Amino acid sequence: MTKDKQIIEEAKYYIKNDVTTEEVAMHFGISKRTFQLHMQKLLEIAPEIAKLQQEKSRQMQMLRRGKYERTAQNTRSASWTKEEAIRIATYMLETNATIRMASEYFQKPKSTVHEIITKGIPKDSPLQKELKELIERHNKDKIQSTYAMSTIGLKK
Repeated sequence: MTKDKQIIEEAKYYIKNDVTTEEVAMHFGISKRTFQLHMQKLLEIAPEIAKLQQEKSRQMQMLRRGKYERTAQNTRSASWTKEEAIRIATYMLETNATIRMASEYFQKPKSTVHEIITKGIPKDSPLQKELKELIERHNKDKIQSTYAMSTIGLKK
């Protein structure tokens, strides 16, 4: 494989997969610095692919800064993706599922499901607003049910 083809292959791998520059370098058996130099060379040999690679780099930088999945207070790395958060939220809205039901369906702890849907979806998005309304409705129903059961002596 020629050097140019190798550079294009590295860039395509980086763009198509959810990997860091370190992981790409390790995959191809090169140093991170060599990969960075290859991406500079990419501008000369395949500018259209270079633009995609630069966009991916910007997205990765934003993720590292915590603009999507993490808060500044939480230094522990997230064990979920934004896509997973959207998938869980969509499931809950489509099926009117509670956090407990989503937890069972996705086989994740309730606390993890709650973290995923509260931190993984932007706060001002329509999806987050619908989800908040659903959770509030479930909490209201739960309180009413508990009160009704306690008034007839079924629950303390």
